[in-house]
Amino acid sequence: MIKHKIIVSLISIAFLFFITYGVYSAEYNLQIDKKLLANDYQLYQQVEDTVKNNTEMTDNWRITGVDLEAESEYPIRIRLSIDKGSDLVRFSINEQFSISHVLSQNKNLEFEQYRNVVEIATNGVQSLTIYYEETLGTSFFPITSNVIYLPAESNWYPQYKNLKQYTVDSIGNFHSNVETNSCKRNEIVFGQSNYSWQGNNPNCLSIIKGPYERLEIHDTDLVIYQPFTTKRSNYVELKEHLLVVQNELCQLFYSSKDKLNCSVDPHSIVITPKSIGTDAFSLYDSTTHNGQYTFYVNPFLDVNDRPVTTHLMELSTFLIPYRLLEDEKLSILVSQYLNEKLDIETTGYINWVRDSSSITSEEWDDFSGLSIGDKEKILKHMFSEPRSGG
Repeated sequence: MIKHKIIVSLISIAFLFFITYGVYSAEYNLQIDKKLLANDYQLYQQVEDTVKNNTEMTDNWRITGVDLEAESEYPIRIRLSIDKGSDLVRFSINEQFSISHVLSQNKNLEFEQYRNVVEIATNGVQSLTIYYEETLGTSFFPITSNVIYLPAESNWYPQYKNLKQYTVDSIGNFHSNVETNSCKRNEIVFGQSNYSWQGNNPNCLSIIKGPYERLEIHDTDLVIYQPFTTKRSNYVELKEHLLVVQNELCQLFYSSKDKLNCSVDPHSIVITPKSIGTDAFSLYDSTTHNGQYTFYVNPFLDVNDRPVTTHLMELSTFLIPYRLLEDEKLSILVSQYLNEKLDIETTGYINWVRDSSSITSEEWDDFSGLSIGDKEKILKHMFSEPRSGG
């Protein structure tokens, strides 16, 4: 009887523990979700009401250290060296990340942060440390103990350029308008909650931890959101396709082959879900620079019948030209040309892009009815004309 009572007591205690833990976990996750959504809503209001800011950044500073501790009171700390005699520095960071304080030799420096522009009164100091406020980030770029997604193109550390990170389109959809930094290599730190770097300005530094798989395909580093994983052969096919699209662009626009990076092989590919607060498709669903590719994919994409790589092969025929050519209309027509020439089975993505563009149905039908050779002539002529940037 005593043994029976002890066993029953132990089972009851264990049951209560699991119930309590389950309730705590659910409440904790709910708090995180509420905070993320609140941050996204606040960011939406800022972007919708934003006024174009032409404030010039300064180049009298260098990043000498980066410290990331996801569960710290100050999860991101950036160390800067300052040119001798400088009275202030000004840089831009992603407006989702607020600065708590700035220290130099244990003394607080005055600073102002207006959305994505930060100005610090340095008063001649030669080094300082920037402390970010404790934050979960947002559903775009989260920082928690279990999930960290800080791609270099999110501008989570100081930048010399004032980049417009987000946009609200005419329909009211919210987009992350990521723009890659000019760098030769993207260093991807994978699976670490704590990370430190020191040197003289980081290259492209991306920190990723969470439900991702990492693998290497023929000297190409891939990081894939787990629900999007597929057979290795599909990633090989995707890499080859990206090379084909790049080479086709280089042959089509030979006069600009240096800008198109014709000699650069894909050396990193990141496939990650988009924020649930954004449109299913967007003009900003990809970045590419110097062989670094990032694809932002609808998290509810059906990948049962067709792997995610098949979708990306179609999307890349528009997204790569759009990022490289900086012209929406030309990119849409190039995509139609590539889909036909490469015999890509479309799922309607390019039609969605076209419907939301300035291309008329008559222009589209006229171009679609041309032969491949005539399409090439039209595209080359359009490329040689002065363009407004789409």
